[in-house]
Amino acid sequence: MKNKMEEPKMIKDFKEKVEYGWYLKKVMLVLILIGSGGIGMIILSNFSGGFLGLILLSSGLGIALIFLWPGIGILAMNLITDKNMAHPTMKLPEIINLEAPKILDIGCGTGRVAIGMAKNLKNGGHIHGIDIFDRLLSHNALETVKKNATLENVEEKTIFQHGSATDIPYEENFFDVVNISYVLHEIRDKPQVLKEIIRVLKPEGVLYLTELQRSSVSTLLLMGLFSMTCKGKKFWNELLDTNGFNTISQVDKGPLVIFSAIP
Repeated sequence: MKNKMEEPKMIKDFKEKVEYGWYLKKVMLVLILIGSGGIGMIILSNFSGGFLGLILLSSGLGIALIFLWPGIGILAMNLITDKNMAHPTMKLPEIINLEAPKILDIGCGTGRVAIGMAKNLKNGGHIHGIDIFDRLLSHNALETVKKNATLENVEEKTIFQHGSATDIPYEENFFDVVNISYVLHEIRDKPQVLKEIIRVLKPEGVLYLTELQRSSVSTLLLMGLFSMTCKGKKFWNELLDTNGFNTISQVDKGPLVIFSAIP
């Protein structure tokens, strides 16, 4: 009987599964665990009488409301994201129809958005991604994003490296587009980030900023009381306007709002 020929390594590599991971996986698990404790207290209140039962019930309801709600919301968000792998900026005509653009994705993580853009570009171009690669996010490491680009067959159109949003490792006037999604709210020195973006953008370049919007019903459903930690549209507009940008559009996409702005 003939020995079965071993598959070439390249074929094996491309059969591997990409590892985009889930957003805030560890945070989600902690919230659900604490919130489940609240459900346990509610159940115990049924077996306790008087004042103790009231305390257990009210405390359990509070814990479930504060922790379990956003935990389940993040779970739902990840399930939806995993199903369609979509992010609005991946298919924005203003980006994918550009002629051979140089695009920077700040906070690229595992490459979900950057790789999606690279796959959708219609007229050539290159996607560059930078991140500080925090292991708090599942699989969020430089070797992971590079592997994902290879598995998605866009390694020749993507460059990923370690880099900070407050000190972008590129020269002046380098990019046609800078994209920053779900990242700026986490950075304390936001004006420095915008200053760096202006530095690396070409004079005719465009910034795309995506954030969760506080006023959205979808945000409330996903995050519960934690939705109050999100900023409103007015905050982002004022931040852009006072730091050298002119906002040219803002588009609502469910719980998200996408700003486009020029220096």
